[in-house]
Formats: sequence, structure tokens, C-alpha cells
Amino acid sequence: MTGPVGVAGEQTESGFDRRWIVVGKVAGYSAALAMSLYLLVKVIWIVVALLGNGPDDMGTTTWVVLNAVTVGMSAIGVTVALALTQNWGRRLPARPLIFFAWVGGGFLVPMLPYLVISGILTALRGGGGGSAPAWEGFLIGFGFLGMAAGLAVALPSYLRQRWPVAFQGRLGDLPGRPSWFALLAVAVTVALGVLWLCWAVGGTLGITPAHRAGGGDLNDRLLNGSAGLWALVGGRSAAGLKSREIVATIKA
Repeated sequence: MTGPVGVAGEQTESGFDRRWIVVGKVAGYSAALAMSLYLLVKVIWIVVALLGNGPDDMGTTTWVVLNAVTVGMSAIGVTVALALTQNWGRRLPARPLIFFAWVGGGFLVPMLPYLVISGILTALRGGGGGSAPAWEGFLIGFGFLGMAAGLAVALPSYLRQRWPVAFQGRLGDLPGRPSWFALLAVAVTVALGVLWLCWAVGGTLGITPAHRAGGGDLNDRLLNGSAGLWALVGGRSAAGLKSREIVATIKA
């Protein structure tokens, strides 16, 4: 537990609480396990379709191709989750690893509040109906929730271990001014956030007359509200990005 902090990817555990390293590993393994269950369901669907028992409302080829794509995506998710827990994960090129982890986290982590609230409301209303077996719905839901929750913990832990310098101090203390790219990102995310929140409370700005007639159910409003709040959080975070000092600490 002693020793200096070295270059990116070579630092020891000094200066970083070992408990959070353990927590990050547990979260990464949990995310990989959860996504493996989702992957299993997709593989079963493909096998069943190839045996001649595919869905009636979709051709076998289309069904197999669509699920094969999700199998590939979930396999990448499992690999990324494991990379966040293993020593070999620190030796991987930084850019592709961060890209897949950040995109996966960006899609799944903001869905956590929505999935929890939606699941509770569905249970209170007596289930969601549908013809799919209950175990399939459980494994799919558990896969998304588990992957999202695992990434929310494992990814920050991994980043802190590999690039400790980037997590020292506060973004506001960095020299320089916000870059034009950061300001553009703030403007776009805040604009989208306000629009989504407008839809969440019943606004119709930008909605076509055909969609206005539907009125938007509670599920749509929950999705829009969740997206709007997270967009504002993202805009606030992007506003703190300034010069390239923090980027320079991340070396592939």
C-alpha cells in the first residue's frame, strides 16, 4: 500500500483507497454477469428462431440479424466490464476502451432512475402484460439494471486508478477558459434538456399534430423527464471543461 504514484497505468495503490478498488472490481464483475444473462436470452432467441419457432410478426432472417447485433453489443459490454476489473484492462489502448465504456455508461446509467420507477409503476399496475415468459423479462431487465449500476461504480474506479492525476483538484481550478467545443456541448445539451423537460410536463413544442393526438403516456413522460434532467447534468459538467491539461494526463 506504499509507493509513489507513477505514470498513467503504472501507479501503485498509494493515494487511492483500496476499499474502492475492491468495490470497483465487484461492480465490474457484477456488470459482466448481469450482461451475460441478457446475452444468454438473445442467444436463446436466435437458436429458437433457427429451429423454426421465431416470432410470427417478423421474418426469421430479420429476427436473427437483429438479435445477432445485440449479441455482439452485449459481448462487447461483458468484455468492457471485465477490462475494468483486470490488470490487462489497464494495458489496453485508452481511446477504444474509454469510448465503449463511456458510450455504454452514457446510455445505461441515466436509465437507472427510469428503469426503477417504471418497474415499480408496472408492478403496482399488475404487470406489463405481453406474451413473453416472465423469466425472459426478468433476465433482460436485470441485465440492463446490473450493467448500468456496475458501470456507474466500476468505470470511475478504473479511471481513478489508471489516471490519478486527472482526478486531483477541481475542474474549476484549471487554468484557461472553456474551449469552444465545451461551450457548444453545453448549449446543445441544455437546449435538448429543456425541450425534453417541456415534453415531460405535457408541452407540445416541436411535436407533430399526429403525435399530439396521442397525448403521450406516463412512460413517455418518464423517459423525457429522465433524459431532460440528465442532459442538464451533462451540460453543467461540460461547462467545467477548460484547457487541454486534463486531456494531456490521459495517455493511450
